[in-house]
Amino acid sequence: MIAFLSVLGKGLQVIPFDNKKMRSVFINIGQFLLMAGGPVAIGAPPLVSATWFPPSERTTATAIGTLAGYFGIAIAFAVGPAMAPNEVMRANISNSSLSKYADHEIIKYTYFELGLCIAVFLCVLLYFPARPPVPPSLTSGTPHLLSTTASVKQAMKNRQFVLLATLTGMTFGVYFGWLSMLDVFLAEFSVDATTAGWLGCTATLAGVVSGIALAR
Repeated sequence: MIAFLSVLGKGLQVIPFDNKKMRSVFINIGQFLLMAGGPVAIGAPPLVSATWFPPSERTTATAIGTLAGYFGIAIAFAVGPAMAPNEVMRANISNSSLSKYADHEIIKYTYFELGLCIAVFLCVLLYFPARPPVPPSLTSGTPHLLSTTASVKQAMKNRQFVLLATLTGMTFGVYFGWLSMLDVFLAEFSVDATTAGWLGCTATLAGVVSGIALAR
């Protein structure tokens, strides 16, 4: 389902509307569909590690699965400035030409992302087993007694879970909001977009590596 939502969301974002308002609406709808699978993707690594790995390897497997998405964030930091290089920004061209150039580069990048989403979706359709043929441990083969709906209801009745989820959501919201505007904030200190991109890339990769190392 997450792979399908990713393809559908990216597909809506590349529809070439001439009307800017309509295009903006479809871009936002596509982004909503892309983010709709976020909670499932974030919550999946513990279940996957519990199903496919023995207890001695689950901490590392969960860390890798949880932090894998941050590799995409790191790559975005490096790729973003390359879409509109500083040489183009400093060139003596009109704002309309610069806008058309940036729009063209963003569309190319979005098509590239759509291609990745389609590739993942095809892989899921071709082969996506629910569990290994032989459980790696006794607990891996234990069936889950609660359905998804019952699990959510039980979790929402747990005050400690609700508090933890709220604090985590606030922390992630502030962090990613600040991260998405990193180049704007650093521009106040005369740091160009390319340098800001590589700072964000290396900082994110450092967090990924340290997180996996601590999970060992």
